[in-house]
Formats: sequence, C-alpha cells, structure tokens
Amino acid sequence: MIDVLSFAIVSLAIFFVRRQKLSQYRDGKTILLLVYGSLLVILGLDFLKSVHPTTDILLFYTIVGASLALADGPLLSTFAYIIYVRPPEQRVKERLKAILGPRLVPHGLILISYSAYVTLLISYFVILEPFTEVTLVNLAGFPTASTRYSPDFQILLAPATAFFLSYGGVVLLLGAKKATNRSTRHSMWLVSFGWIVIAIALAIFDVYLPSLGYETSALAYFVVAVALSGSVFVFRRATALEEFFQLPVTSIPETHPFSKRIRGREYSIQGRAMLLEVDPSSNYEQVVKDFAVEQISNAGSFFVFTSKGGSVYRTLVTVPETRFFIMTGAVSYSRSASRSLEMEVPQGDPGALLRCLEMTLTSIPQSNVGLAFDSLSDSIHLLGFEKLYKFLKQVIEMIDQHRVTALFLILAGAHDEIVRNSIKGLFGSQLFFDANGLYVTKEADSTPPAA
Repeated sequence: MIDVLSFAIVSLAIFFVRRQKLSQYRDGKTILLLVYGSLLVILGLDFLKSVHPTTDILLFYTIVGASLALADGPLLSTFAYIIYVRPPEQRVKERLKAILGPRLVPHGLILISYSAYVTLLISYFVILEPFTEVTLVNLAGFPTASTRYSPDFQILLAPATAFFLSYGGVVLLLGAKKATNRSTRHSMWLVSFGWIVIAIALAIFDVYLPSLGYETSALAYFVVAVALSGSVFVFRRATALEEFFQLPVTSIPETHPFSKRIRGREYSIQGRAMLLEVDPSSNYEQVVKDFAVEQISNAGSFFVFTSKGGSVYRTLVTVPETRFFIMTGAVSYSRSASRSLEMEVPQGDPGALLRCLEMTLTSIPQSNVGLAFDSLSDSIHLLGFEKLYKFLKQVIEMIDQHRVTALFLILAGAHDEIVRNSIKGLFGSQLFFDANGLYVTKEADSTPPAA
C-alpha cells in the first residue's frame, strides 16, 4: 500500500515537472525526470519483491534498485549545480566544456570525483554482490524475504552520503541566498531540507533498521518520494517568473502613438526617464496606453507598477504583453498573481520594489525595456515624501541606460510647490498632459548616450 502511495506521489511530480516550460533550468528539468523515473522503477521492484519474493526477484531488485539509487546521487548533485550556477550556455556540449574549463574549480572537480566514486561503488556492488538474503519483519509484523548489505559496503556508502549532503545541500542553500524572490528562496530551502531528510531516511530505513531485523524499505522510498516532490515548488516558481519576464512575441505592428501625441515638435523618448504631470480630470490613461503600445511594438518589453482596479490598470489590461507589478498592501513579499503576466508586490516596501526592478533589468539584459510608474502622488501619501524621494533617486540611477525608457506619473495640483519642485528636480525630461494635449515642459540638456 505504501509503495502504491509513493508511486502516485512520484507520478504526480513527474506530471507537474513535465508541464514546466523553462530555459534557465532546462537541464535541471531533464535530470529531475530521470531521477523520478528511476524512483518509479525502484518502487515497482519493491512492490514486486513484497508480493512475490523469490530469490531471483530479490537479486534483481537489490542490484538494480541499489544501483539506480546510487546513480541518483550525482544526478541530484548536478541538479543542485544547475540551480545555483544557472549555466548560460544553451547546448549540452557547451555546458560540458564550461564545467571542464572555467567552472572546473570547484564544481567540475567535485562532480567528476563524486561521479567516479559512485561508478566504482556500483561496479563493486554489481560484481561482488555484498549482500545476503535474510528474513525480516515487515511493517505489518509478518516475516518477509529481503536482503541485507554487508558491513564493508555500508562503510563504503558513508562517503557517498556525506558528499550528497555536503555539496548538494550547501549549493542549494547558496542558490537560495542568491534568489531575489522570497517565494523562490523558500522553495529552495524546502528542497535543501528535503535532501537532508532523504539521506537520513535511507540511512535509517534502508540500512540501520534492516540490520536490526526490520524490513522498512517501502517507508524509506515513501519519505524519498515526498521529499523529492519539494523540487516541484522550485520549478513551479521558476516557471511563473520566467513567463513573466519572457520577451514578448508581439502582434502589434511598429507604431509611435505616444511620440506623435507630443505637440509642436519631434521628440525622441528612447532612453529617457520622463516625469509626466497630468490633469486628473483628463483621459491621461490613454496617454499611458499609447506609451505601452509604442514600447511593445518597437521590439521591447513593457512593465507597469500600478494598483489593480485603477484607471491605468483597466486601460493597460487591454494591451497584449503588458506586464503588471500590482502594488498592494495584501502581501509582504513579491509573488505571482492569478494572471500569468501579473506579480503582486508590497506597496509599502521600497526595497521590494527596487528588487523587482532589478530583477526586470537583469532578466532581459539585451532588450529594450519600457517602464511606467503609476502614480507618484499615491506613493507620496503612502510612503511619505522623504522615502519616495530617496526611492526615486535609486530608481533613476538604476535605469540610467539607453535601452530603458520610463514614464513616471504625478497628478497636477495634488502637492504643494516644495514637494512638486523637489520631484521635478529629479527629472531632466518633463511633460505635461491636459485636455489641450501632451507637451514637453523641460528637456534634458543632452541626448541620452548611445548604447
């Protein structure tokens, strides 16, 4: 019964991992599927052994099951390496060259040494068969035929177990530390903790308790199945993030509706951080929509920081490929929202907003990026002027690159002159929109530098 439950858990994990569409973790996904597949084989053999424990089946189960379990160690360690390093190489051949070249120390040497030791250990196990057929007591209290490893083999297993915990566990913890998103970080902690549980469970239920006369291999594999299923959370989170930051495949023909709105002159907006002061009684949402369309149609990505249900949100939700950072007080860390192109971010935490912006720019390093911040007036009331002013200075420094074009909205007449002038002083490019149209009120002294 336990084997059947474990089989169901692993099958469900395979189903979810196969559905993930990833690029950064593509090899990691393949490795996980191999590990899950080997676990299904082990579970099937364990079930067959329990219902029909002949000598031949016991021999086949022990040799194949132990060999697959040992081989899973280097596979999972490689998985940890991929999660931590995120190799940029697209082809397996290129990744192998990298691990034998620039990443040989320490990762290459460690993984090669571990794989070589496990290969020798499997060869030793298959050739010398260091186990004996014994009668043990199963979980139901009945005698059952099983096998017991020799003391020499148990000693040889110790270094492999220690490596599995030391390298894989530490690398996953380091990967969690590097993660910019709290949910992803927690998922990696879960997987790292799961690896410790796997090693302890195998040592207790597959080695120690059988030496005392108890057959508990089914329980060992159940714990392994549950612990490994934690890896699904990493890929579920990674999929959501990758989809959010994936470059759009736009169906919008190239157009410049925002630039054409500017009255009286030609004005290049590329690479500028622009303050847009708007009359709150005007249809300024359409101006923001034109800005979004212009950014997306010119082979770029567009992200907006806004509140759900606001007029800007309701307008931009009709523009394909718009990415939303939904500012809300309902969350304390950034997380995926119900829609695939939305992330919820804590509106009262400037640090979290900066991390989202940093993640945006680093996730698509070679593409043009359009940003809109709606609205600074709300943020002033929420954070206070001093916090917002400091936040804006950090944002402007972060996006000071030719490929980033940003629009910051502020409501005309909503603030006193000291606050208004202080905010305006941060922006070299300023525009104003009311019922009469869109105007440039201040232009930066020089054109933004070329890339």
